[in-house]
Amino acid sequence: MKKVAIPVVNGKLGENLDRCTRCMIFEIDGKNIRGAIIRIPPHQRRKQLPEWASEQGITDMIANHASQELIRRLTSAKVHCFVGIHTQPPEEIMEKFLNGHLKPDPDEL
Repeated sequence: MKKVAIPVVNGKLGENLDRCTRCMIFEIDGKNIRGAIIRIPPHQRRKQLPEWASEQGITDMIANHASQELIRRLTSAKVHCFVGIHTQPPEEIMEKFLNGHLKPDPDEL
């Protein structure tokens, strides 16, 4: 089972993972979404985001933008990062993710 986290702001993918204040976490079994919950990462301690992600069992994070440092730290924590994704509702992102059609937008990188 996978857990995919998407930072959300006003019902859409947030613009910057480094400033994430809430994540929608989807539990995935094969190509099916088993559930979704909103969690609040430790926004007072940004450097703890990779550890928090690991504690939550997150396997993948999808973002519009993220610093290279954060991507490196998440990757070290065995969290796969998808960056450069166009801002849209998380349900649309997950549909593309599950169908293998999630692609970064070169203008967002």
